[in-house]
Amino acid sequence: MSEHLLFTKLYRPQLHPDFVARPRLIKQLNSGLGCKLTLLSAPAGFGKTMLLVDWIGNYELRIMKGEREVHNSSLIIPKFDFAWLSLDERDNDLSRFLTYLIAALQNANPIVGQTALSELQASSLPSAEEILTLLINDLGQLPGGIGLVLDDYHLISNPAVHMALAFLLDHAPLQFHLLIAGRSDPPLALARRRVQGELNEIRAAALRFTAVEIARFLELTVTQSLPSVTADLLAQRTEGWVTGLQLAAHSLRDLDPHAAAQFIQSFSGTNRHIFAYLMEEVWQRQSEAVQQFLLHTALLDRLTAPLCEAVLRPNIRTTGGYAQAILDYLVIHNLFLLPLDDHGHWFRYHALLAEALRSRLEETNPDLVPDLHRRASRWFADHNHIEQALHHALAVQDDEMVTRLLSTAVSHRLSNSHLVLPLNGLLDPLTVRELEILRLVATGASNQAIADRLVISQGTVKGHLNHILSKLDAHNRTEAVARARQLGLLP
Repeated sequence: MSEHLLFTKLYRPQLHPDFVARPRLIKQLNSGLGCKLTLLSAPAGFGKTMLLVDWIGNYELRIMKGEREVHNSSLIIPKFDFAWLSLDERDNDLSRFLTYLIAALQNANPIVGQTALSELQASSLPSAEEILTLLINDLGQLPGGIGLVLDDYHLISNPAVHMALAFLLDHAPLQFHLLIAGRSDPPLALARRRVQGELNEIRAAALRFTAVEIARFLELTVTQSLPSVTADLLAQRTEGWVTGLQLAAHSLRDLDPHAAAQFIQSFSGTNRHIFAYLMEEVWQRQSEAVQQFLLHTALLDRLTAPLCEAVLRPNIRTTGGYAQAILDYLVIHNLFLLPLDDHGHWFRYHALLAEALRSRLEETNPDLVPDLHRRASRWFADHNHIEQALHHALAVQDDEMVTRLLSTAVSHRLSNSHLVLPLNGLLDPLTVRELEILRLVATGASNQAIADRLVISQGTVKGHLNHILSKLDAHNRTEAVARARQLGLLP
């Protein structure tokens, strides 16, 4: 093994002290040993690395106790030794990648790859396939299994490296199992491997913390016990995102229950820790075109290619090809974009990312915000999505647009299709601003969150809330929301 290798790339990271065991995912990783490839593909901060570290530790402990994992009546998976390789951008050099790959395998079993490494270090370099053929033949002679973790594979962009890894996977013996963790799907013929039963997939939906896991996490990290309703609210705010929970817990650690509840009520993507993480790990890693797309569409509660096209380039009539290409990129690279249908037409951003992007937009280009809302409102109106059109018109207090939309809604008798109509049953109708605040109240937003969203003071929010309660004859927020829904003011 070369003395110039950085050996820390070959070592498994240490588990965090507040790591929460996740038996349901451990079980899925165990079952995946019968496949050629296990893929953990999810956005930054979803706990991919720590899950693999914990799983390998659990597996090794079971083997020490003499346990074996039985997948079916005819197949007993042999004992596996595990190798680890943490990748970085420099590993896009094919020779370097192969050198580290062999070194990682030798770290688990020194017999593997000796001839292949010697050939790789020779003055006349053979082809990657020749090197890998020697390596594959060594793997096929092992009495037990060997698993290789390639962490942060999203940093690899060299097609030659992808092709080499695909060759290894295509010809690997049963004794070999590859585990890839990254923020995007690697180009390794995943559809074919999925059909052939060679692929075990764990994605963001599975990696999100469940309510039980969040409760356990808070027990480990927060000094004071939090009521279940507070924990549930934190789950809603973070949508089970592991790093979001960790950053929230950092601030919650020494707060009393009342202060903790207030903090979670106002917790959003504008929290300085959340904002800094998302800017460093998501925003700064994107091209200028993707950054512009993210900013221009951050105000949208839901996205589809034609809508994004209208917001980005309102004066250009296109088929939405440009926006669709970027949406496809965001999906492939797991950039906190969540599907809203099964057809890949409608999406939304993770709430914390959307809030962080809106904050950046308002900080860097506040004059653009009204135009973006108007463009979105026009598109929704043109496509008969009156409620969404109203939402964006209300955001910029465009009374003329609001009046026109309400007139259109009434004339088409759309008041029963979950449309917000500030009409029925009120002697003193709600103003445009009061309707906007009422909508935010219905989402559970705190006074501070509403103030941040609308760029007004908390005192102004409280004043509007008092007027809303009076007009709706309600004593609190809950009654106001219920009354508004009876009147058809809220969906």
